[in-house]
Amino acid sequence: MRRALAQNWANLLVQARIPPVVRDPLGVLYWPHYAGRDAGRTPMQWSDVPGGGFADPDVVPWLPLSDLAQHNVESQRSDPDSILTLARDLIALRRHRPDLQGGRYQSLEAAVNVWAWSRGERTVVVMNMSDEEVAWGDVDGTIVLCTDRRRDGEAIDGALRLAPWAALVADRR
Repeated sequence: MRRALAQNWANLLVQARIPPVVRDPLGVLYWPHYAGRDAGRTPMQWSDVPGGGFADPDVVPWLPLSDLAQHNVESQRSDPDSILTLARDLIALRRHRPDLQGGRYQSLEAAVNVWAWSRGERTVVVMNMSDEEVAWGDVDGTIVLCTDRRRDGEAIDGALRLAPWAALVADRR
């Protein structure tokens, strides 16, 4: 009983020093060793109105809203270069491409900051996770989908060039 009481007092003393922005229950529980998940997420912003269509305009959400004018579903729906469009296109690609549904995964040799793998017989995925442009592999095929949407449908014959922090899905011939 004494140990439980002492633990409760210790928890209260630690919680008294937790910054008010830490509201995630896991962040509160493990403060100061872990601040929680709040820094990596925000409410879904549906439109550019006050509250983002997520909360009433007079309500302050637990997590802060981002730039309402630029980051909301309504404005990204019709933007072919938006993250929303890219995410929807990736989901559609997976639904319609058997290699991505059940093809065998195989890591491919790549530089330190490049992650490359194949799925199934014809699909190759390459990600450049660096601040520098990279060239990878020897591919004969077509870019099916790229984070730089201007490259969708581009023919590949040789090394793939990827801009910093770019990724693509390619179809090998």
